[in-house]
Amino acid sequence: VEIMFGDFLTLAADQIVNHLGKFRWMYNDQIETPVVIRTPVGGRRGYGPTHSQSLEKIFCGVPGIVTVAISRRHDPGELLRRAVTDDPRPILFIEQKMLYPRPLEARPLPGTFLDHHDSETEALYPTGVWRPSDNPADVTVVTYGAMTDMVEDAVLRAFDEDEVICEYLVPAQLSPLR
Repeated sequence: VEIMFGDFLTLAADQIVNHLGKFRWMYNDQIETPVVIRTPVGGRRGYGPTHSQSLEKIFCGVPGIVTVAISRRHDPGELLRRAVTDDPRPILFIEQKMLYPRPLEARPLPGTFLDHHDSETEALYPTGVWRPSDNPADVTVVTYGAMTDMVEDAVLRAFDEDEVICEYLVPAQLSPLR
């Protein structure tokens, strides 16, 4: 299912929260609800106050709903394919509109490397962990979606200006947080 703007999720909230999220338990694990709800969220594109909200936080606390968010550090097509073909749970698939014109970014920041944990390489929705190459981190930052670009700029600035060494995590699965 695609909802044109994430702002309209509130119109379907009752069905998402009280049906999709609960049917598995209401029917004693005898049914699955493999529904993917794909929706763009976020502002800064000129769509106005009713088409620019990020309401995923409302659904992150709903048991039974998996919230997935893309970033430039994740392959959105691969995450969507996994949600549609490999995951039997109900998925809220968030796409921040600011990412649409941006290319994927596979290169790590200067002085960092992508650290894959064994369990993460097999995860449907992996968390990328970028660690400093030479020194332990002074600070750990967790970010997702379009905020990743701003965090990466801040990580570089923190090192250049204050010699603060940062690592940062970019989860694709926001809820349940793994």
